[in-house]
Amino acid sequence: MLERRKFIKKCLNKFIPLVISNVISEYDYHLIGKCELTLSDHFSSVKCCAALSDKVVSGACDNTLKIWNTQTGECELTLIGHTGFITCCSILPNDKIVSGSADTTLKIWNAKTGKCELTMLGHSNWVICCATISNEKIVSGSRDGTFKIWNTKTGECELTTITEYTIECCAIISDCSSPKIFSGYYNGSIKIWNTQNGKCELTMQDNTITCCCIMFDGKIVSGSIDGTLKIWNAKTGECELILKDKSSAWTCCNILPDGRIISGSSDATLSIWNIQTELFELSDSIISNSKSELTIKSHSAKWLNCICVLPDGRLVSGSDDGTLKIWS
Repeated sequence: MLERRKFIKKCLNKFIPLVISNVISEYDYHLIGKCELTLSDHFSSVKCCAALSDKVVSGACDNTLKIWNTQTGECELTLIGHTGFITCCSILPNDKIVSGSADTTLKIWNAKTGKCELTMLGHSNWVICCATISNEKIVSGSRDGTFKIWNTKTGECELTTITEYTIECCAIISDCSSPKIFSGYYNGSIKIWNTQNGKCELTMQDNTITCCCIMFDGKIVSGSIDGTLKIWNAKTGECELILKDKSSAWTCCNILPDGRIISGSSDATLSIWNIQTELFELSDSIISNSKSELTIKSHSAKWLNCICVLPDGRLVSGSDDGTLKIWS
């Protein structure tokens, strides 16, 4: 395989000029060329998913979370307790599940029994995003314009930060002395917050932010409604790279084990980006000499809402069609 890829690249060097930005979208057909399993048990749009050891947990607009066997595709547990859409989920280091909902609450679940162990009350509108800081702390963002940091043992809110705009996404930057919160907003603002005192340390500006993730080196990836992915320096606030190969909005993004970026869009396609390479590495059936658009049509519905990466490198995607798909 390695020799074959080298041969393809050598051939392409004769015909495809270097991409000036040294950024490409790379399609590795051995990674996501095949849909192994389709997980179908939700009755409405799948809004979030997260890797839970060798399983995957998903949340949907049917107000439930489900835990799936990623080898058989079977739903092993259904978690019932929210009274509104499940909008976000995260995994604690101890493998407990955190979920946020349109019912304005967050819940912590036992992944083995499916029982809700704790309900956190405090937001006055939909919980839009949540992220794990540690076993003892999580952060949530809401349409009420606040971020809250919660104690996962007691359910108490330890810190509230009021923002001016609608929060769309959040992530934890752990590549620093103290974890920080990255947040993206509907008005295009990007902010980095101190988790100790709740103060905003850095503000950047972009178009409407729809998704975000953190690279292994602590840099930030943001996806926007304008069809761009941007890589930001979390220390200086500078945008270091702009990735664009389509006009559709990016709706979700994540990082693969080898450091590449996986992104999903509003036209239900998946794309992989390798910011270290200069040329396309093309599959057998796709020929392109300029566009960085090597994508897979992943779901029947247009909107692709979430992506997570399993420990073995396989991808899981969730969509408005009510299904999750596992890609190898």
